[in-house]
Amino acid sequence: MGLLTALVAGRVSGREVAAALRLSERQVRRLRRRFEGAGAAGLLHRSRGRASPRRLARALRQRVARLLTTTYQDCKDCHATEKLQEVEGLAISRASARRLRQRLGRPAKHRRRPRAYRARRERRARMGALVQVDASPFDWLEGRGPTMSLHGAIDDTTGTVLALHFRPTEDLHGYTTVLAAVAAQ
Repeated sequence: MGLLTALVAGRVSGREVAAALRLSERQVRRLRRRFEGAGAAGLLHRSRGRASPRRLARALRQRVARLLTTTYQDCKDCHATEKLQEVEGLAISRASARRLRQRLGRPAKHRRRPRAYRARRERRARMGALVQVDASPFDWLEGRGPTMSLHGAIDDTTGTVLALHFRPTEDLHGYTTVLAAVAAQ
C-alpha cells in the first residue's frame, strides 16, 4: 500500500513499483486506478465476503445433514457419499460430506493414518560385515531355454557381487553353492 501511495503522489514511477512488486506495469496501472477510486478497500478481491457460486443449495445441505445424523450416522465419508448417491439420489462429493459432518460436530469414524516412515538402511562400514544372499527366478535365457533361478551374494559395503549360480529352481542347493563360493574367497 505504501508503494501505491507513493505512486499516486508521484514520488515513484509505475515501472519501479512493478519491479518492486514483481508485477507487470499494466497490472500496476489497474491497481492504481482501483486504489485511487476506492482506497485500500479497492485492493481486496472482489469476491471476498460472497458465498461461492458452487456451494450446495441450502435445502440439499439440510437434507444431507439430516441423513448424516440419522440413517448414515455409522458410515464413513466415502461410504456415506456412495449411499447418498445410490439410495437417495443425491450427488455430492466425499469432501462435501466430510465438511458437513465436521460442521455438525461429528468426529470421523477412524483417524487417518500417517504415512509409513521408511528409512533407508545405512551400508555397513567394512567389506564382508554384511553379505546379502537372494535368488530370482526369471527367463534368463530369453526363450532359448528353461526358466532358471539366479542365486547370488552381494557385499553390502561395496555392492560387489561375490558369487552367482544358476539353478532350475530356487532351492537350498543353490544357496549352499553360493555360500560355499563366498566362503572359499
